[in-house]
Amino acid sequence: NVEMNEILKNESIFIRHETLEAKPSKSSKEYYGLVELAGCVWVSAYLAGMLATAEKRSRYLLRMGKMGLSPFQRWASRFVPSFLGMCCTSLAVMLWLVVGLGINLSLFNIKVIGYIFFIILSFTLLNTLMSFMFKQNGVYIMSVCVVWIAMGFLGGNFQNTWQNFIPERVQRLSIFYYTNRSVMELCTYGESKYLKTSLVVLGVISLGSFLINLVWIWLGRYREDENLDID
Repeated sequence: NVEMNEILKNESIFIRHETLEAKPSKSSKEYYGLVELAGCVWVSAYLAGMLATAEKRSRYLLRMGKMGLSPFQRWASRFVPSFLGMCCTSLAVMLWLVVGLGINLSLFNIKVIGYIFFIILSFTLLNTLMSFMFKQNGVYIMSVCVVWIAMGFLGGNFQNTWQNFIPERVQRLSIFYYTNRSVMELCTYGESKYLKTSLVVLGVISLGSFLINLVWIWLGRYREDENLDID
């Protein structure tokens, strides 16, 4: 509250100031590239549906049943390829971001890679369950697309920041709201205040999907697929 005139009259008055360093910012390519990475992980959820269709066409479950495989081994035969396929898809997207868009490779540190790995694991468990639950491939595709678009829009994948008309409390219902911010802040600052919440939500998705898968196997529901055939 020192007036300018007092400062000019009295040279002994000094104003203390500090220089604030701005946190590093990201370019539009880096920002949207990293945000869409989480979205591409969900898109690759269709891999489990592709496997389910191929199994029905070849009557895989019926033939594997004659080999004496356990129900869990049959479930794993769909989960493992889906998981590896999602890892390869995510790796291809990351390479495209680095080579195609010129994003700095150093952004993908060990924390980011580990976090993306956990996202892939969670979504693979969920999508493997969905591939068993939905008998019709068309229904499965529509379900994946609807959930992906809805959750992606609420989470910020497709929203226009200048015209954001959705309340934040509604946006927080989307898992992408937390994954997008966690990936971005981990790449930029090495930590994120959204990370703990996202890990809890992803953990619930993983554990819930895995337990339901076990119940699905225990009830023998997988046997319904053995008699299904697609011309």
